Amino acid sequence: MEDNKNQEFTPVVNPALVKAMEELKEQKSKDAEKNFIVQLRQARLLSPAIIEVKDENGDFVPAVEGKADPKNTRVNFMMLSQKDGQKFLPAFTSIEEVRKWRKEEKLQNVVSTFEQYLAMITADENGPNGFVIDPFGSNIIMPRELLVKLKEAADKFRNEQVMVGELKDYPDKLAEKLISFFEEKGNVEKAFLLAMTRGTAQGYLVVVDYDGAENDTPEQSRSFYDEIAEAVNGCLDGKGLSIASVKDSFGSKASDNRLPFYTR
Repeated sequence: MEDNKNQEFTPVVNPALVKAMEELKEQKSKDAEKNFIVQLRQARLLSPAIIEVKDENGDFVPAVEGKADPKNTRVNFMMLSQKDGQKFLPAFTSIEEVRKWRKEEKLQNVVSTFEQYLAMITADENGPNGFVIDPFGSNIIMPRELLVKLKEAADKFRNEQVMVGELKDYPDKLAEKLISFFEEKGNVEKAFLLAMTRGTAQGYLVVVDYDGAENDTPEQSRSFYDEIAEAVNGCLDGKGLSIASVKDSFGSKASDNRLPFYTR
């Protein structure tokens, strides 16, 4: 829970998502849609709510900063209603966007992720009809029907078995391109090149140990991974490419006890 006062010191801002929404409005292309979903999944959004806690008499009263007990707290998220009766949860990319709706100094906000919105909306068929991002700005609506499809796709993706192992046929051209890129960048200490199968789809996994990985934001990591993917474009022979860091749990486990194909 955060109020406006706290937001001044720990502001929620989403420049990558805001830019993606602008591009989506301008281009309306598949690439713009894909980038928007990617940025939305990484965003932290503000959800205005009425937050109450139980007092000594067992009655619910407005929460006081720093005194909320999760076991005795209830959160009622505010809704936006349309003329046709549909209701949407508002999601704001910044406190400035919240203030376009309500300017009260004591307005309470819950910081929520896309996954949390997804869970709230898809869990109850009689609940909100979706959520809307920056309703008094970009006004991007995420209807329930789309969210259900995204959840089903995400569940299927998570449930597919992933297998990582040594390469049977070594992709010399891909390895050469990767080595050339790493040497040019100069920030990769070592890298692993492995085979990866998800479900029936075969591909490659590149695990990198690079300078500053432990301090990178998800956006910074993705930007570097995108550079790697672009560098090897045309060398994959129709197979997929996944990239991970040795600093995250998946990359660490996949590269454990394996020899790197590149060392600085």
